[in-house]
Amino acid sequence: MITDFTPLVVRTFPEFIAYVQTEPTEPARVTFDSPALEVMIDPGAARVATMDARESVLEAERRMRQNGLGQLLVVDAEQRVAGLLTLGDVLGEKPVQIAIERQMHRDEVTVRNIMTPREELLGLTLEQVRAARVGHILSTLERTGRRHVLVT
Repeated sequence: MITDFTPLVVRTFPEFIAYVQTEPTEPARVTFDSPALEVMIDPGAARVATMDARESVLEAERRMRQNGLGQLLVVDAEQRVAGLLTLGDVLGEKPVQIAIERQMHRDEVTVRNIMTPREELLGLTLEQVRAARVGHILSTLERTGRRHVLVT
């Protein structure tokens, strides 16, 4: 059970963080006791999909749907991580709220307007994830109320 696992200590990213592009691998059958790296999207497990923070929310939605993605790592003009955008952000109330607040059309709302900024993202070190089981990660997500955690 998930209650058998202690949550891990997460951190925030107030400064620059980088990302790595690699080819994806095929996951195995997963249990609470499986090594966390078997399910975490880490530099060795999946290709990182990115989106420029200046792009429109409509373009982000199109790209996510076309590629079957649930999230995009948002980057700035220098390709530095600026935040995270999820399909829930795109399809939820955020774009409409921003458009109403700023008196603009929904197609003028940018990714930067609705993403979770880098400073608000939570992360674990690769060393933590290497030593953890899936149950530890699930316990951590449950305790923090998050659905995503970056691995650095």
